Amino acid sequence: MATFAELPDSVLLEIFSYLPVRDRIRISRVCHRWKRLVDDRWLWRHVDLTLENALLSR
Repeated sequence: MATFAELPDSVLLEIFSYLPVRDRIRISRVCHRWKRLVDDRWLWRHVDLTLENALLSR
């Protein structure tokens, strides 16, 4: 069985895409690799950031 460290970036991005926005932001603090992945535009392609930004600033 593979560990998270052994998974390719593409698989991690797919997993992360199922997370709510707030959790995506939280996992960016786990390590440098996850931060880089959370910053990937592909992960945010279907997210309306204008609405999320309004909710996060509350």
